[in-house]
Amino acid sequence: MATISAKEYIQNVLIAEIGSLRKSHPYFAFFLIAAGIEFLGKLILKIPWHDKHNPPYAFKTAINKLPGLNKYVSIDNILYKDLRCGLLHANLPGKEILLGNGTSVECLNERPIQLFIENFYKNFVDACNSVIEKIDNGDIKPPNFMNIQIQSNKTEQNDIIMLSGCSPNNI
Repeated sequence: MATISAKEYIQNVLIAEIGSLRKSHPYFAFFLIAAGIEFLGKLILKIPWHDKHNPPYAFKTAINKLPGLNKYVSIDNILYKDLRCGLLHANLPGKEILLGNGTSVECLNERPIQLFIENFYKNFVDACNSVIEKIDNGDIKPPNFMNIQIQSNKTEQNDIIMLSGCSPNNI
């Protein structure tokens, strides 16, 4: 079993995999970016990973402190409630957000707020790169957090990949 670093996870999953998904499935990319924003917030805050009371704090901290995402400071509550919670809990954004594919001018001062996947993804990547830079500079010292096990037996289509949120440091 291998353990990957938070930096590898940001590069390979949050940036690369969401990046490849956003063209073919832009709606699902919004789900993953919303969850990824919370992940970045937890890294910069160094808070307990699975504490059920921390998601809003982590999400809003990422919005407020990371380049790229800080353009959304004035709507962080709406993004948490209608984007993150709406998508991750109900599979639909709340009534104050419209999601679009492609690139267009985002309307952040009108309701409903209009977000477009290409703009939102670019801003998310800027935030990801900021966290990677903080890791490289030693400002953030995240533990290795995810165990990945690739089993040798194949299904008809793919290797079986097992992911665990367990960590040697019990974050």
